[in-house]
Amino acid sequence: MAGPTVSGKKRLFVALGGIAFIFILLIIRLFWIQIIDGKRLSEMAQEQQTQDTSLSAARGTITDTNGEASSFCSTLISSAASRKTCRE
Repeated sequence: MAGPTVSGKKRLFVALGGIAFIFILLIIRLFWIQIIDGKRLSEMAQEQQTQDTSLSAARGTITDTNGEASSFCSTLISSAASRKTCRE
């Protein structure tokens, strides 16, 4: 059985060189994101994750089979207390 030919060695060298080149580009990009843009990206993430956003829940009326409203949109404030949980 013969060893690899010259063209086979060349093809292997080119393939490994391409993989190494891509790996080096990946390392450079990771360095750029972490070190160069790290502070700016961290501030942007902090602002995005801690911003207050209010969403209005506009919902329609739920009707029964006769077309009469069976549920309405309204604000309900309630509180409850249990004797078991409230001790003096």
